[in-house]
Amino acid sequence: MKKTLLAGASMAVLLTAANALAAEYTGNVETTAGNTFMVEAGSTIKDATFDLKAEGTSEADASRVGFADAGEISVSGENTFRDFVTFEGKTKFNANEGEAAKMNVEGYLTSTRNADVDLSAVDLTVKKGDGESDIVGADGALVIDNDTTAFKVGNTTFEDGTRISLYKATDGESGTESASGDTSKLAIATGKTVTFEGNNKIAASGGEHAKSQFNISGEDGSAVNVEGTVDVAIDTAIDGADVNIANSGNAPARLELGADNTLSISNSNVSMSGAPDGKFNGIGNANGEGTVVLGENANVNITDGAGIAVTDLTIGKGAVVNASGQMEVSNPENPKWQSGSILQGLSKVDIAEGATVNIADGAQIVAGYPDGKINVAGTVNMSGKDALIRAASKNDGTEKSTLNVSGIVNVLKDAIGIIASRDTTVEQGGAVMVASDATLNLIQDMNRGAAADEEPTGENAKFNVAGSLVNNGIINAEKTDITISGAALAEAGDDESYDAQTAGGSYVSNGGTLNGSLKLDGKNTPAKEDSEEKIAAMLKAAPRAEFNGSSTVNGNIENTLGVLTVNQGATLNIEGEGNKVTNKGYLDLAGVLNGEVDNTNGNITVLDSAARMTKFSGGELNISADVAASSLVSEESNADEIYVSEGANLNLDSENLKTTQLTTYGTTKLGVDYTADAKVGNGGVLDLASSTLTGDVTLADNSTLSFNVDNVEEAAGGKVGGSVKTYLSEGGSAVINPVIGIDAGEGTYSFADEVSVKEGSVDRGEEGLKLSNSNTLYNVEFGDTQNTLNVSKKDSGEVASAVVNAGGTVSNANTVNAWVGGNSDASSLTGASRAMAEHLNTLAQTDQGALVNAVTALAPETAAMVQSNATETANQVFAAVGSRLSGGSIVTGNEGMSSGDSIFKRGAMWVQGLFNHSKADDTRKARGFDADSEGIAFGAEKYVNDDVKLGIGYAYTSSDIDGFMRKTDVDTHTAIAYGEYKPSNWFVNGIATYGWSDYSEKKNVAGMPVSADYDVDSIGLQAMTGYDIDLCGAMLTLEAGLRYVNIRQDGYRDSAGQKVGENTSDILTGVVGASLKKDFALDNGMNLRPEARLAMTYDMFNDDSSSVVTLANGSAYTVNGQALDRFGVEAGVGLTADVNDNVELSLGYEGRFRDHYEDHTGLFNAKYKF
Repeated sequence: MKKTLLAGASMAVLLTAANALAAEYTGNVETTAGNTFMVEAGSTIKDATFDLKAEGTSEADASRVGFADAGEISVSGENTFRDFVTFEGKTKFNANEGEAAKMNVEGYLTSTRNADVDLSAVDLTVKKGDGESDIVGADGALVIDNDTTAFKVGNTTFEDGTRISLYKATDGESGTESASGDTSKLAIATGKTVTFEGNNKIAASGGEHAKSQFNISGEDGSAVNVEGTVDVAIDTAIDGADVNIANSGNAPARLELGADNTLSISNSNVSMSGAPDGKFNGIGNANGEGTVVLGENANVNITDGAGIAVTDLTIGKGAVVNASGQMEVSNPENPKWQSGSILQGLSKVDIAEGATVNIADGAQIVAGYPDGKINVAGTVNMSGKDALIRAASKNDGTEKSTLNVSGIVNVLKDAIGIIASRDTTVEQGGAVMVASDATLNLIQDMNRGAAADEEPTGENAKFNVAGSLVNNGIINAEKTDITISGAALAEAGDDESYDAQTAGGSYVSNGGTLNGSLKLDGKNTPAKEDSEEKIAAMLKAAPRAEFNGSSTVNGNIENTLGVLTVNQGATLNIEGEGNKVTNKGYLDLAGVLNGEVDNTNGNITVLDSAARMTKFSGGELNISADVAASSLVSEESNADEIYVSEGANLNLDSENLKTTQLTTYGTTKLGVDYTADAKVGNGGVLDLASSTLTGDVTLADNSTLSFNVDNVEEAAGGKVGGSVKTYLSEGGSAVINPVIGIDAGEGTYSFADEVSVKEGSVDRGEEGLKLSNSNTLYNVEFGDTQNTLNVSKKDSGEVASAVVNAGGTVSNANTVNAWVGGNSDASSLTGASRAMAEHLNTLAQTDQGALVNAVTALAPETAAMVQSNATETANQVFAAVGSRLSGGSIVTGNEGMSSGDSIFKRGAMWVQGLFNHSKADDTRKARGFDADSEGIAFGAEKYVNDDVKLGIGYAYTSSDIDGFMRKTDVDTHTAIAYGEYKPSNWFVNGIATYGWSDYSEKKNVAGMPVSADYDVDSIGLQAMTGYDIDLCGAMLTLEAGLRYVNIRQDGYRDSAGQKVGENTSDILTGVVGASLKKDFALDNGMNLRPEARLAMTYDMFNDDSSSVVTLANGSAYTVNGQALDRFGVEAGVGLTADVNDNVELSLGYEGRFRDHYEDHTGLFNAKYKF
């Protein structure tokens, strides 16, 4: 188009011959004003054709139709405009409701001179001209001047070969460019569509009038459809209109960009699908030119091999891209790397923070080489099979692009994802996460032109993690070096703090499998002189690998100044021939590590008793839990030093765990003969047990050397095959704690080759090395030299005194003496009894407090537990049955002649729920207990005459009793018979019960379990008498009576070999009390009866329970139990509801209280009266 076409004087001046009045145009429109025509304001156009060319070859040889401030034009039918249609000023086309309105432009549709055009009511089609005009020729275009104020269209179609041209207007007189800017705008009306049917173009007019920006804005529901190839040769922005790209023929549908052009899309739904003959539909071209920016609220869906292939691709904040699927027909020029739906930026792909990209089933994100970049600051989700992120490289790796992740890459559950990149960095704060049942393949990339079966060459790919790599599935990385990087140490603040310290990278495996090797690369080496704050900062900066669940690494793990953690309950399997863990940092072990560990210059810390490993060599082994060597390592392992931390316990019971230097600040016990030098730090304990330690032992302040003396005469027991040395502070001392065995005998025992006691270089003698004063059973003194001991046994009186002084009771002292004291013959015991004797023997010489607790648990219960449980069970039954009688309990029945019962039919069946909680406090003589029981009682009763009622019943209760270091379960069955005589307000009643109980007891004797089962039978009797007094409409009942309970506990033998004798006790209790109740009749016919009861009880005789215990060797002891206090108080409240003449429901509570004892019973009763 020649620039003079639109650069002349205004149309209002040129078309002075136009009519001034509105007109109606239909059919072929003719004019006498040459080949230009001005449509009058307010005109009507219907099925009109404007073809006004005159003969000639001049520039004016074209049909020209103009609208200058034409206002509202009414359009209907199909209308055709040839060559030129020009808008100037404000014009709006209106269509009659219900009538089609079409506007076909064969040539140029132009706007200029502050045009404000609204064609949204008509269907517009831009076609190529017929070729008869020298100016228009066979061209067709929508030409928008940048002076255009607004240009709005409805459904608009650009036929094949047509275009949108952007023109920068000039002043008609001066020829200078107008100052309205470089941007042209096109608006698409609500629900309308602009369609590009074939090969179309969006471009500036060229030359000195080239424009720089084209904006397409869409109202709700508007769209741009691309069915062919649209050459976008100017920066273009689409905002609000949906974009649909899908071919209608065999040629691809694309928005192709020029190398210097940018396409921006925001607030739009974008759909692109398909790849005809392997040539993708979408945005871009085979050369990958131009820039695409997907902005806020751009929602892009790419399927079936379509895609975006440009130089720079930015997916901005708020944008969401979904890409999936592959080409149905793969072009031979596109190997497998290119066959999927694609998001390609040859120079870079930026996925901004807040953006989301979902790729699935062969879809891919691609950057070209040599210097391409993929930057993921937002989120990429990989799903389905073979979703691909590809930073392309040459086949030999000499030229490559990079992948940087500062956001999140998720390989979702059941997905197979691929990262093909020779240089990947997961930045601090970034993460790559592989879900359970998902697979991530980390591979080298290859040139897209390489053959499908050609393998990449060159160095392994680099996958550097300063953020997080989380593996809950499978990562295949056979030719990728995964390095977890540590952070640099921050500068210390003025207060020597490191608040600004950033964390190192991490690898976290939650049951994942890594097929490949893993390297932890730390940057900071701690020194002994470093402060705690600095060391803590270094640990925070250190790279970390953390394993949970059952995890596998089919490769090597190399840890340099990092922290490798196998958490509690986790298993790390190192698989593959020759693969191992090389630890030059920290290995924290709380779970299981199956594999070899080279710990040279490293530190292994055992954090849990369940920690296990196959074997290790070198470095330091730090024990920070309770660990046995036999379970810790399964094959021979050697440490430069074993260090047992304060509070930890190491049992060296296997020759598989070796060292030359053993340092203990906790407790180390030998279970085998051992060779090492040992240092026992402040508060530490070295227990030789019955083993020999070949080496020197150095004792610090407050340290303890323990050993067993198994047989004095045979010199059997624990020994130091070297010197026992000390290095003590001024006034400090170390302790020698021999444990004399039950077969040891008496005499002199040598426990070390020599003893050298020094404070620095000063000889301290016996002041520096002291014998333990906690031996309950033996007198032990140094012999003529400090490496020998004189041993003699204490008599039973001395033993008893020691037990009582340690806080025990006389019963405790009797128990100790019978088992291991002066009168016992513990050496003759066998089996479980001997094991218990050895256990108590050790406690008696090492921990007197634990000894007292142990024998308290071992002996029969001294508290009135059996007595209390049997009595309370009987009382619950008395209460349940008492509710059927006058007085005696709450929730009593309301029967007799006044209730309306028939003398022949007055019978009832009842059922009652029983709930009880009782508690006995600790006393000087006995430990307390807590008991909970629940059960049910039911029965039947009948009046045999007006004054006498008889009944029978059954009750079952289940009790859980928690005592000191013991738990007892009790099942009790009770048979019941009862009766009452009540001729007037006076009454007398009685209850008889027989109960049989099964007791199952489990005890914890300082770590050793002891169990017992035994039976208890009980007989219960209650007799009550009383008198009912009418008190202002309420019933006051005064009562008095007796209760008797006989308890017989069968003899039994427990699992420790103790035979406990039979025990019988009798309890006779007097009861005096009163109850008050009153009936309230409700309007609905129901009757409510609240009541309260208060009574006092006193045990007229109450046997203390005592037990005689006999051991297998004939030793015996008596345990004197403690009865409950004689005086008690009973109080209760209840509510009974007579629902109708037959059904009665009641709910009640009774509490019983004695000194140091209380119990609470809940009652729920249902009764049916015949």
